[in-house]
Amino acid sequence: MKMNRRHFITAAGGALALSAVPRNVLAFDTQGEGSMWILEPSEWVCGRPVKVVLEITAGPSGIPVGGGVYVGFHHAALWNTDYGFWSSFQTVNPNGNKYIGIIGDQADNFSTVWKGWAKNEEINRAPGGPPANDWTGSTPLIFHQCFQARVKDHPIPPGGRVLVTIGTDQFPAVPPIVADKDHELFLATDSTGKGVFYGVAAEQPKMDLVAAEPHHLIASAQMVQETGKPFELLIRAEDRYYNTAKSFNGTVTVRMEQGGVLARNVEVKNGLARVQVKVDRSGPQRLRLDGDGLDGRSEPIMVFEEAPACRIYYGDMHGHTRISDGCGADADEYYCFGRDEANLDVCALTDHWHYDWPQMQHAARQYYQPGRFVTFLGEEAGTNLDHINLYFADCNAPHTDRYHIKQQDCHNTAHNHYMANGCQVIGGPHHFAFDRGEKEYPWIGWDSAYERFAEIVSNHGTSEFDGNPNPLHTTDVNKTMQAGLAMGRRFGVIGSSDTHVSKPGRSNWMGYRGGLAAFLAPELTREAIWDAWWNYRVYAAEFDRIYMDFSVNGNGMGSEVSASDGKAELSVSVVGADDGITVELLKNNQVLKTEKAADGIVNFKITDFVASGEHWYYVRATQANGQRAWSTAVWVV
Repeated sequence: MKMNRRHFITAAGGALALSAVPRNVLAFDTQGEGSMWILEPSEWVCGRPVKVVLEITAGPSGIPVGGGVYVGFHHAALWNTDYGFWSSFQTVNPNGNKYIGIIGDQADNFSTVWKGWAKNEEINRAPGGPPANDWTGSTPLIFHQCFQARVKDHPIPPGGRVLVTIGTDQFPAVPPIVADKDHELFLATDSTGKGVFYGVAAEQPKMDLVAAEPHHLIASAQMVQETGKPFELLIRAEDRYYNTAKSFNGTVTVRMEQGGVLARNVEVKNGLARVQVKVDRSGPQRLRLDGDGLDGRSEPIMVFEEAPACRIYYGDMHGHTRISDGCGADADEYYCFGRDEANLDVCALTDHWHYDWPQMQHAARQYYQPGRFVTFLGEEAGTNLDHINLYFADCNAPHTDRYHIKQQDCHNTAHNHYMANGCQVIGGPHHFAFDRGEKEYPWIGWDSAYERFAEIVSNHGTSEFDGNPNPLHTTDVNKTMQAGLAMGRRFGVIGSSDTHVSKPGRSNWMGYRGGLAAFLAPELTREAIWDAWWNYRVYAAEFDRIYMDFSVNGNGMGSEVSASDGKAELSVSVVGADDGITVELLKNNQVLKTEKAADGIVNFKITDFVASGEHWYYVRATQANGQRAWSTAVWVV
């Protein structure tokens, strides 16, 4: 049986998995200690202010003085913030902004508090599940953002009702900006007054969080194409938050950037369309789109008379579902979005220490389609202190022996559990410049036997250097990408989203829009992508796909180049998704040359004279809209 997080919890406790229940569910646990309805509104729209009213009914034990109710918000749900790190509410001023509280005749009978991260000991899972402090891989408190209300004077009798408002008529709450099917709230009750809340059921009240109104069009294709050969173009209508605008149904015209129609009357249904087009002239193309009140353009498509030996394939290698602490239901929803809506070439699901490893293996096999969509089996195998992901060359890899807190534990597992048994594994850190107090991670304890990449940009921010735009929460100057290069570490540079809203390739969640990984490979197969990944033929982008070609003495990204004559011939080519771009060539972490272009296209070659010793060069591109891309270094010795 395919299991989601909630069914796993009930099954793990020896209970039968629950049958399907209505979305707005009256959900009692096995003891019947509470239920919750969403009374209003009838719909949630991304970013549209709304007052939400919940009705909580006490179970057979009632709620004693000192007991209470707990309304949790999902780990990935960001209410009352467009770009932030946790939901934001207050319980003090009912006439102020961001209010959450008890209303009606019970309003004065409760003391209330909002917590951005409740302590583990405050809450247990739904009946049959592990206690909250039993670290089994998934974050114990998926609903750690919570409103807590404790009874002060008069107990709530069995069947007694309590109303909770999320926002008010004057100051409505702002829902998350990412569309989410079955967006869920969580009810727990303390029916004993002993200070611990218990989840009332494995299923909770939920409602679809739908995209806002259509705002623009975007299109994408595999980035490298040849003149005169048809290729498939995905057209997508999006709202202002980059969700698929599924309410859009209309026709679109596709034009070349220089003029000339490639396709007319392309029928877009539920925000999506695929159409075959061909371009008869070589060079960069950002195709123009318009129809039924929307317009937009494609991300860069590089058209060659004859394709180069290595094409560019875009992927998102890091994200989560409800199996750990994401929103999406399962691997099917995750991979379908990456393939069908984000139009990725490569994708990996990396839930925290997968509970249902056989299902993850099955999904990676099932969705693998050479030439169209490459999937990798992977997992976030280390967290808390040292965040490391592991990926496998095939889908038969056994499960990680345990969940890891520190980098050395991951090293031991990679060597003893995988490589010693003939299993090909690749690993690397993500949002690694956080100052978590662990000085060995990532660079001092780097293990190049399997650590071959660093994820320098994601929804969490950027780890290039201290003070870079879109920074992480905190930055340790000794942990940045530039610090690793200065220490002599070699690695491929990738981006990925770390999406917790299960939107790989188009994730607009957490602090910033998500990252992407570009692979330079001769074909779109698992073997070819793995070879590119292992040998550093990769580069990173933020949210927009950017074309990047960088070489030194004719050798591409990730190469080691000899400069016996003391000269380095550097060639840079960048095409942005946006008009206006700045391209910087860096040598030993210092800017060597800067070029700007109003049309988003930069090409240049220079000769640099190098002294003895090791040097490294890499390229950073920054678009006018703030989105960036970074090459992997080329090392010159």
